[in-house]
Amino acid sequence: MFKLDDEHIDFIRSDIQSRGVTTDALIDDIVDHVCCLLEEQVGEGDDFREVYVGIIQKFYGSTLSDIEKETQLLKQFKNYYAMKKTMLYSGLFATISLIAGLILKFTHSPGASLFIVVGIIVFSFLFLPLMVVLRTRDQAVKRDTLLTIVGALCGMLFAMGTLFKIMYWPYANMLGVSAMVLLGLVYIPIQFFTGIRNPETKVNSILTTFVLVTGLGLLLTLVRSPEATRRYQMQKTAEYLEDERLLDMQIQQCEAKGIQQPMNMQELKVDSLCRGLKKLVIQLEIQQDALPASILNGNEPINDSPMQKTLRDDEKASAYLAALRKALDEYNSQIQLPSQHAQPINSALFLKGEMRTVDVLSAIAKIRHGLLLNR
Repeated sequence: MFKLDDEHIDFIRSDIQSRGVTTDALIDDIVDHVCCLLEEQVGEGDDFREVYVGIIQKFYGSTLSDIEKETQLLKQFKNYYAMKKTMLYSGLFATISLIAGLILKFTHSPGASLFIVVGIIVFSFLFLPLMVVLRTRDQAVKRDTLLTIVGALCGMLFAMGTLFKIMYWPYANMLGVSAMVLLGLVYIPIQFFTGIRNPETKVNSILTTFVLVTGLGLLLTLVRSPEATRRYQMQKTAEYLEDERLLDMQIQQCEAKGIQQPMNMQELKVDSLCRGLKKLVIQLEIQQDALPASILNGNEPINDSPMQKTLRDDEKASAYLAALRKALDEYNSQIQLPSQHAQPINSALFLKGEMRTVDVLSAIAKIRHGLLLNR
């Protein structure tokens, strides 16, 4: 067996350092392995340096410093493979959960909301972050890293905007618009202008840009323009004001015919609660007790603000809603007696779903309208 002396070991160490390895612990490990192989492979009459070069070349593909880079990456990403598995499984789970939720939704089966919400949350807060971490690890070009981060952020904003929309939470539109702005003003320009500079990726960058711009345009067609939104609000306001006008006419007709007495005390209670709730809704919306003349004259619309969640969160409003629901149930139970000839009143106020300010005011007007018809 060939015996190595200090001169051989110093030569091996200095050669390894000259090849780009700088970490002392890694140098010691490589020297130890090389020495073991040299002692086994160097025979009598063999040239030490020739055998050494043949051994050291087996340690790397292009340069010896690659070993140090791989070692540092392994230290930095100790859980790389676990993260990769988690990313794949979370993506699969989110996809299956979302598909299951959509199937349940279109078949009107229970559990649809749960599957959709869980799928979106897992996709946004587990799959996308892990994808960014793993993709940026493998990307040496800063442009690719930036595109990955911006793309993941766009996907997260789109997903959360969808979740907020189906759950009737506030800021859903803001999240969706933010995703489209980020996609249109940041992601697409970076992808296009950096891609066309490289002849190898020029055609693919142009084609990808066409697809992204077309997709973004299709999404924007689903968004109402400010002018269309104003017209829609004006139309809804006009419909509500017409309901109020018909209600006033009905009250005047009842007074003209001498039908001023309510059917029962519950009618008075329901009507009083409707008046109080209407006043409270207007206060919450415009901080006034009544609608201003600009709205009553049809010059301005009632704001298209989500009101259902506000009514539930506001302590006074939620108390009004609970009292109105109880009073309406008692009223309906009394008018269904054989001696009564009236129709029960059901209101959209107590249904789950998104209701805007004008929808709530219209629903209150319809309750009062039903009271007068039954009278």
